[in-house]
Amino acid sequence: MIVRVFGDGAPTEVPVTPETTTSDVIECCRDPGDESCDLIAVCPEHGDRFFVCDREEKLQVKK
Repeated sequence: MIVRVFGDGAPTEVPVTPETTTSDVIECCRDPGDESCDLIAVCPEHGDRFFVCDREEKLQVKK
């Protein structure tokens, strides 16, 4: 699956597998020199936003 990650610049499309961690996604998107970044999930149906913990766990993909 490909997820689109929005940041300060153009969106980044990141391939995600069951083995992908939050840290993997952050590393694909962060700019060199950025010390820390946060990943925020957005629920399009409700507009809710929440921080995704930066742990070395597999991402759970909901259908």
